[in-house]
Amino acid sequence: MFTATKTLATILLAAAATTVSAAPTATYGGAGKLPSRTTGDEPAITHTVAAGRGGLLEFQPFNIEAEVGSVIEFHFGPLSHSVVQSSFEEPCVQLPGGFNSGFNFGVDEGQAENVYQFTIKDKTPIWFFCGRAAHCSTGMVGSVNQVVDSGNTIDAFIAKARMFQGNATLLDESAGDVEGRVLPNPDPLAGF
Repeated sequence: MFTATKTLATILLAAAATTVSAAPTATYGGAGKLPSRTTGDEPAITHTVAAGRGGLLEFQPFNIEAEVGSVIEFHFGPLSHSVVQSSFEEPCVQLPGGFNSGFNFGVDEGQAENVYQFTIKDKTPIWFFCGRAAHCSTGMVGSVNQVVDSGNTIDAFIAKARMFQGNATLLDESAGDVEGRVLPNPDPLAGF
């Protein structure tokens, strides 16, 4: 009896050791430095970013490393937030031709019924901010595929945003190389 129990336990431990699980991508940011979630089959990995989770004026995670073909999906929490593309040089000013999600995501609690997403077309860094009033100058900014050895890092970008005076600058246009789309929220619990 002891030998059979010991053998069964050994088999179960061996089976558990061979189980493979998907790990989050190498991203960080936000309260608790939460990693981005990944869903779906490769190469279409979706990185979930929470905007304003817990009432905080930040994107979680605020720095994403994403492969070409990956999707960056923004889920919006309470208050009214947006995601707007900028340049590294001007963190709180919409990049001409850059994406702008608009402010159609306001909710009193939980998260919005819709999400905003775009697909990574190349490894060029993408810089973004919340376009609501002075949210950007509080540090509500983020990046996709920063180049660490260039000096244009997420830490430097946050520092630049915090030096910005006044409200964010938004343009009427929303187009360009990064094409965003508003979609129904596929997972209302994701990121929150």
